[in-house]
Amino acid sequence: MVPVGGRVGLALGTDACNKGIENVDWFALPNSDHPFIPQNLYRMSGGATNNERFEQIGQSWGKHAFAAASSNGCNFGCNGVGGDRLGSGCSDAYGAGLNGSQTGIGSRAWVNPFTGSFPGSTANNHSGHSHDVTSHRMLVDVNDLNTSLNMGATYFAEANYIVPHEGTWCQSHPDQCNMYNNASYRPYA
Repeated sequence: MVPVGGRVGLALGTDACNKGIENVDWFALPNSDHPFIPQNLYRMSGGATNNERFEQIGQSWGKHAFAAASSNGCNFGCNGVGGDRLGSGCSDAYGAGLNGSQTGIGSRAWVNPFTGSFPGSTANNHSGHSHDVTSHRMLVDVNDLNTSLNMGATYFAEANYIVPHEGTWCQSHPDQCNMYNNASYRPYA
């Protein structure tokens, strides 16, 4: 972690698991039918049991997914489909380096967080600003991570897969919708 202006840029590795029966569209930009992966960091602290406050202390732009593996890392019985679709039962891992790469990261402002729709042609536009080593990652003030200033705090890192194909599927199959399980978190000390 290299601080810039008192902040660090963090990223998480993620594993996408398709527990459904449909292959999920995973087309690369400029096509807008692929998952968008924003990340957040929270801190729980304060009070006698360190659970008085729950604060968001960092957020990232979002990674635009670009190709799916056809792994069986989630043990759902992968059907072998990969590339521009995440197959039924398949998994796809993106490491922290890939999710935090400044290539393929776009602003959250363009993405509808419920439907996943966004304009494909401008989704990865980085004109008008300069980058440093923290840009577009989960920006967190160094003091928010300092354990001597936040004794006993628990941190929660969250990643979310916003999937346009799933939003479309749920609109036409509301009784089969499973789009409310796309955010995952992990606690850290």
